[in-house]
Amino acid sequence: GTKADAHKAGAKVHHLKECFGLFVPDPDTTLFEEVAEKTANMYNECGFDMMYLDALDGEDVLGGAENGWHYGSKYVFELWKRIRKPAIMEMSTFHHHLWFVRARMGAWDHPTRSHKKFIDIHCEANESVKRMFLPGHLGWWAVKTWSGPQGEPTFADDIEYLCCKCIGNDVGFSIMGIDPSTISKVPIYERLADIMRQYEELRRSNYFSDEVKAKLKVPGDEFTLLKDVDGSWKFKSVQYTKHKVEGINGWSNVWSINNKFGRQPLKLRIETLMSAGSYDSPDNILITDFADPASFSERLNAQGIISNLESLTEDQTIGIYSVTNNNSTPIGSYAKFGRNFSNLNIGRHQAIGVWVYGDGQGEVLNFQLKSPEHISGGIGDHYIIVDFVGWRYFELIEPEGERYAQYSWPYGGIYSIYRESVNYNNIESLNLWFNNIPAGKTVKCQIKPIKALPLVNCEIINPAITIGDETIVFPVEMESGFYLEFNSISDCKLYGQKGELIKEIIPQGNVPNLDKGVNKVKFTCDNPSNINVRANVTIYQTY
Repeated sequence: GTKADAHKAGAKVHHLKECFGLFVPDPDTTLFEEVAEKTANMYNECGFDMMYLDALDGEDVLGGAENGWHYGSKYVFELWKRIRKPAIMEMSTFHHHLWFVRARMGAWDHPTRSHKKFIDIHCEANESVKRMFLPGHLGWWAVKTWSGPQGEPTFADDIEYLCCKCIGNDVGFSIMGIDPSTISKVPIYERLADIMRQYEELRRSNYFSDEVKAKLKVPGDEFTLLKDVDGSWKFKSVQYTKHKVEGINGWSNVWSINNKFGRQPLKLRIETLMSAGSYDSPDNILITDFADPASFSERLNAQGIISNLESLTEDQTIGIYSVTNNNSTPIGSYAKFGRNFSNLNIGRHQAIGVWVYGDGQGEVLNFQLKSPEHISGGIGDHYIIVDFVGWRYFELIEPEGERYAQYSWPYGGIYSIYRESVNYNNIESLNLWFNNIPAGKTVKCQIKPIKALPLVNCEIINPAITIGDETIVFPVEMESGFYLEFNSISDCKLYGQKGELIKEIIPQGNVPNLDKGVNKVKFTCDNPSNINVRANVTIYQTY
């Protein structure tokens, strides 16, 4: 009912407070209570049993961060006064006042990448929930499909891992993003929903013994659910090992896998990733060279670490870093050289291309991109393990998640590493981090100019896996976001970016066997040589 009106020049302009895109009531007026009343009325009239106050963490906008505890708790109690029956209640923040009305705890926002590692961290954090006598929770959970390099799809083994940890820890989880409109548009939902349903039926009926639960809750241990010949349900140990192929280059397409179980036929999944344009293209964006080492003005060393960055005399665009670890352990041996930008836009060039001259000592070289905090809280880590000697070229595309927890870094959080994404339209800084420096030693390597390259759709043609003397070929063409799952000669399927079945594949050649212990694996394909083939290959074995 409002209308535009004229204002005199110089009149003060104000705007209503907003939080999460919504207007905020003055917490010291009746409007604040009216919002609580309307919410309570909906709960009462619809006969709901639970409320999740997902925006309660926006309480700091009401009266400043220092008063958030007061107004957040005030709202919950105004709401509680008006509901006709007690609610199963959870909220997105927690103050000591709220313990009296809270019914469960532990719901986090879902991860975008490294799902299993995120679940382990979540389970560990939930140990504090037990000490507060509250039921735990492993949601919110979202089924992910192909969304590009900054996210990872959710596969059946991710769902089984989640559900096993729920049973092992006696906690539930909640699904988001699934409704009558999406369930029919995203084919993988139906396949994964069957897994969730069966696990949840068994969990809610308390089907398994405490001894079984104790095994299921062990971090990193994986299982799959099977029905025995007598109709009973049991778990079987399973091992999933993922390896990233970054070109048919003789080093990333050949690797070793340790099969801790007995000899068995190969089973695997191949995911096609994105690739990048040529490092030498004139259309690339130079992020930085090393002609002016002083431009890396953000410096930080862990205690006992000495670091230096300088230009190569013969070619000053090349940088030489050296890091000395005077401590007795490589853990937490970090050093940082950071360069800030006013507004670096590489939205159309989201891959990093870089040459590194390695010294073979195994240090971690981390190329980290960050956007301004108010734009994105994501941290884009990209690791190179310097276990080679001489020049080697790298295309760094997907952000790190899984390996972050292996090292001790002085930054990061659960969401910034595992959930949030970098905004490539506005890059604030490039930080060169080093870690895992051998105790009592000095590492020294060279880095050529760091460039931003355009992402390129990758096509894998006739991928093949060789183990020992046996090679199996999959006669198929796979583009970025497609994946192939091979369980046997009669069970091999190609899926699209939303998990839809594209077609069934008849492999060629004999199925290789994995011996117990270390096995050498080789990946090849028929692709043209103008781009680097990039893929995740996950091999799985069962006990």
